[in-house]
Amino acid sequence: MKAEDNPQPADRTSPVAPGGQPALRNRPSFVVYPVAWTVLAIALAASTGGWFIARKHEELTARKQFEEEASRIQTALSERMSVYEDVLHGGVGLFAASVSVERAEWKAYVDMVSVNQRFPGIDGIGFIARVPRGQLESFLKTARDDGLL
Repeated sequence: MKAEDNPQPADRTSPVAPGGQPALRNRPSFVVYPVAWTVLAIALAASTGGWFIARKHEELTARKQFEEEASRIQTALSERMSVYEDVLHGGVGLFAASVSVERAEWKAYVDMVSVNQRFPGIDGIGFIARVPRGQLESFLKTARDDGLL
């Protein structure tokens, strides 16, 4: 038997296939399809860039909403505190206009200002009388008689 009678299969490791064509199996796939790999790389870069831009946009939008809401709340609180300060300044005016403010005068002021109805955020306003130690017992008796103790 001759070697020509028994044809052997082409060597799979040879760089050239039978007929003189280059063997594609031995070449890395990124070399075989460079256009496909380029398109994939561009698509991945575009997707990553789009995700990054969308994330930054979302962060900026959320920060802007937070800052607007915080500013709105700060303004509302400042306005409310200003109104409450005005009530206290009125009490200061009462003390400035009197030689001494008695309990009945203070109660009349608080009633006229309508603290409970007009200023629901104020739990109460009051003053502390300076009582010399020698007058403490009479002060406590008066407070008890007025129903404060």
